[in-house]
Amino acid sequence: MADLFDRAAQQGVELARRIVRETQARDAAVRAGTRRFGGYLILAGVPGPYRNGYWYDLTGDVPRRQRDENYPMFGWTMFENPFLPNARDVVARIMKKRGWTETTPTYVREYLGRWADDPGSLVYPLSAHNFVPMLPKRNAQNVLLPAKSWRYVVGADVGVVHSCAFTVGACHPIDRHIYLVHSEKHQGMLTEQFRHRLRQLQQLVGTANSPIDAGGMGRAYLDDCLRHGVPCQPAEKREKEAFVRLLRDDIQGGVLKVVQQHTFGENGTTFQCSTDPFVDECAVLGWDDAKRLPDKTMVDDATDSALYTVRALYHYRDEDQKPEDEFGGKAWLTAEQKRMEERARQHTRLREGRARWDK
Repeated sequence: MADLFDRAAQQGVELARRIVRETQARDAAVRAGTRRFGGYLILAGVPGPYRNGYWYDLTGDVPRRQRDENYPMFGWTMFENPFLPNARDVVARIMKKRGWTETTPTYVREYLGRWADDPGSLVYPLSAHNFVPMLPKRNAQNVLLPAKSWRYVVGADVGVVHSCAFTVGACHPIDRHIYLVHSEKHQGMLTEQFRHRLRQLQQLVGTANSPIDAGGMGRAYLDDCLRHGVPCQPAEKREKEAFVRLLRDDIQGGVLKVVQQHTFGENGTTFQCSTDPFVDECAVLGWDDAKRLPDKTMVDDATDSALYTVRALYHYRDEDQKPEDEFGGKAWLTAEQKRMEERARQHTRLREGRARWDK
């Protein structure tokens, strides 16, 4: 039912009343139109992992919007819940099992209802060192980065119930960083609309490298693009857990950069990029119960498309590194045939008393 209300809000449907649970995970769109019916809106949830966003403005240390919009606010700890008589014993067992203390951010947020920065609970914990104002003109060694050498990838995550998301990433052969330049999301995209938008982004950045989520209904979107001559390929989805961890490490290590301002185009036709959808999802996307993959109940459209983009850029960044041909495959057989023919020619020259270099 909550998802039904979310879709109604996104489509501008007026509601008499709306209750939003887990508001800290739905920070991007929490208010439905209720004015027509004189309705009301109830927002409920625990503090988020970072002190930012609409939810923090309402309930945080300095509740700016709560004052401006005159919202009444109520709060309590888990131990004040009258329907959990043994709450302290239950929480004590959880804390012992997970090694928590009284100052553990997750405990402070979810059990005491107080704001505390908790980057460990986020899959992709962006921080200030991940943001750059624009694509650099020189690398860390102060070597000039030729503009024509930038390579781009447009990754896409297909959503039927959820949004379709596109992410543009960039890398340079003499810069170790990976840059996310643009991110966007579209609700209810048809295959034709998806194809047109993908083609527009490819033409905008000048690339034919586009990994697309081909799982489930995504296969139909991929086939439609290929049928109409839009270059793309299935996104690499094997070993997702390992690559999620790798992307997280790149974020924490400062290898991944999020570009805040970038413009494509010239001669009066320009496109202003934005990475807000990716940044918004990173601010709330948490782990599943096993702490291995992103929580499936949370929105991860933009982050998934970014993951496909970054995975492609890992291979695309170093043009001299080429994967070995698969043993027994067509390419391997062709190469092996050439090696055998060359070896035979060398033996023939030796038998005829000719030097190897004498052709």
